[in-house]
Amino acid sequence: MSMAQRMNIVAVGDVRVRTRMKLLEQPERVKVMRDWTGAGDVAIANLEIPLTRRGWPQDKLGVSRSDPEFATEVAACGFSVVTLANNHMMDYGPVGLEDTLAAVDAAGLRRVGAGRDWDEAIQPLRLELPQGRLLHVINFACTVGLAAAAGPGRAGVAPLRVTHSYQVEPTSILEQPG
Repeated sequence: MSMAQRMNIVAVGDVRVRTRMKLLEQPERVKVMRDWTGAGDVAIANLEIPLTRRGWPQDKLGVSRSDPEFATEVAACGFSVVTLANNHMMDYGPVGLEDTLAAVDAAGLRRVGAGRDWDEAIQPLRLELPQGRLLHVINFACTVGLAAAAGPGRAGVAPLRVTHSYQVEPTSILEQPG
């Protein structure tokens, strides 16, 4: 691959802060983050928490949410893309997702993996990078709670259903610790 084709992607998983970090009041920390995220052609974070003050917690073991203003902190740190398909994005239902989409959009972040309906949720994100390079980002979640999957006319995350099976070899199980 020639240098002209090289692409640097900075990606982090599970950005999940329950209270505002007030990073914008800490320019030295923002600079450290921007130095790190700025090393890439694009910086992507998995936003693992809905940004809402509204809605009701869904009936599941663990739910969380954060202030919608957190989206501006994510952008200030140099991230330009957030992925939204995960097991917590619908913790506060469709209204929580709607608030998250609005907060992310208002912060100037690009998003993928959730939407107001099936078509928006599964739509790949097309990024045009310098030197005519293209990057397509897709985002699906295989840990999708009840009523969290997007559908025709239904807000939610892009679901990926996975089926699996296990086959244990009888002779090797004797040598396994558990």
